Amino acid sequence: MKKQTLLFWCFSLLLTTGAFAQLSIGINAAYGHSWQDYGDDFYAFGRDLKIDGYTLAVSIYYDLSSNLSVGMEPGITRRGSARDPGFAWRNIYVWQGAAIYNNYVQLPLLLRGQLNLWQSNFFLSGKVGGGPAYMVSGHRQIKYWEPSQAEERQDLNFKEEQDLNRWDFGGYGGLGLGYRIGPGAIQVEANYYYGLMDANDQLTSKNRSLLFGLGYTFRL
Repeated sequence: MKKQTLLFWCFSLLLTTGAFAQLSIGINAAYGHSWQDYGDDFYAFGRDLKIDGYTLAVSIYYDLSSNLSVGMEPGITRRGSARDPGFAWRNIYVWQGAAIYNNYVQLPLLLRGQLNLWQSNFFLSGKVGGGPAYMVSGHRQIKYWEPSQAEERQDLNFKEEQDLNRWDFGGYGGLGLGYRIGPGAIQVEANYYYGLMDANDQLTSKNRSLLFGLGYTFRL
């Protein structure tokens, strides 16, 4: 009985070690622009609607082969727009307009590929996938017509914001250049997000973002 138990634990340890050997974990941060695509529903379509966006995430990937892996990058991200359509109409004689900043937790599922460059430690990478996100907080930055009136920050109250859609879902894509250092790798990359759901249920308002980031991954 003791021999069978010992063999069982040795076999389990072997399987666990083999699984971990195919796992890579990392952390990355990205900064750039976020905006919303209003289609033909808003007169400001085509104007500069960008706000400062960012993402902080961890990455967990499982190797399918030496150059292909599948995984997820859970994290937090900020999306929004420099113009919140219709907000100024609530008090058009006082408010000139408002930018909206929405903070989400996201869980994209991604397929990632890597291509080694010239027998060196450099490599190219690309990833594509999709996933959901959920808005956990946000605020508006309100501008007044009166020049002497300072801008005002107004935190979102989801009980009152019935038109806001807290769920988001979209596609992710990214390209990067990495360099292997010891058991891990450092990487710079550009990431694009293409939202498929409207942030405001009353009009076309799909999230977009283009972020540039830096990350580090290592194999277990």
